[in-house]
Amino acid sequence: MSGVITQVAVGVIKNNRNEILISKRADHVHQGGVWEFPGGKIEPEETARHALARELKEELGIDCLSIKPLIDIEYDYGDKKVCLITFIVDRFSGQPAGREGQKIQWVAESELSDYSFPAANLVIMHKLQLPEWIQITGQYHTVDDLIMKSEHCIRNGVNMINFRAHHLDDALYEQHARQLKQLCNDHGVRLIINRNLALFEKIDADGLHVNSVEVKKYSSRPVDDEKYFSVSCHHIAELSNAQILGADYCLLSPVRRAISHDAGDPLGLQVFEQYCKQVNISVYALGGMYKEDIGRVQELGGAGIATVSEFWV
Repeated sequence: MSGVITQVAVGVIKNNRNEILISKRADHVHQGGVWEFPGGKIEPEETARHALARELKEELGIDCLSIKPLIDIEYDYGDKKVCLITFIVDRFSGQPAGREGQKIQWVAESELSDYSFPAANLVIMHKLQLPEWIQITGQYHTVDDLIMKSEHCIRNGVNMINFRAHHLDDALYEQHARQLKQLCNDHGVRLIINRNLALFEKIDADGLHVNSVEVKKYSSRPVDDEKYFSVSCHHIAELSNAQILGADYCLLSPVRRAISHDAGDPLGLQVFEQYCKQVNISVYALGGMYKEDIGRVQELGGAGIATVSEFWV
């Protein structure tokens, strides 16, 4: 086949109940009979935003009032190559309807996996399941203290915990991680191992996070697509390398001066925004971040915040 890539604008449309609109592809088209996020082909004279607005007006009869970039995905189906330029549409006017005869349905984000999607759309689903903030474990004295503090975070709405405990050797880290994993499993919280691939595989956690030194050991993504892979980054070169490795997201620090420890001169929000624009990967702001910063960070192109201090008491 040729190397031509079809550019497609895709909209993840959310209502005020945080449900997502999906539509069913006609049986006779490419990848027919499965569900998808609405959108369509970008014409030569159009920007992706203009194409999405036009497609959603034509397909669903709605006018987009807010279009925020989400992710760009290139995918090779073998018989066709596509680039999905994906946006969040969280404000619109009009009542969505299948104006081209397609079936549409509002679905809770947690139920998306119950529907059959084209392979390229699965990356979007994985992206949507990333939280707005990630809790990094801070100092604790005993494993009971770790569990108690983690429970406090969960009660405050945390649904992803990055288990960072550099003061432990591997054996003790594994022991504590297994108990933390049981807590996370009981509450439907995702546990990210902040260590190395060997411990991640032993514990079978939800994801692996590596620092800027550990990541140099890898020449490709070390975990399966259904697991999360994330990297600590401090400058644009590290972000770019993480993207090449296929990381799902990065923790960029220090954005502000951290209270918990001295991580060097802060980048500031302006540099954070510049870095986010230069990579096609979810970037979390780390360093002096609190829950009230989430909206501002997302306006700058970030996925959200990572924090130690917010709920770790």
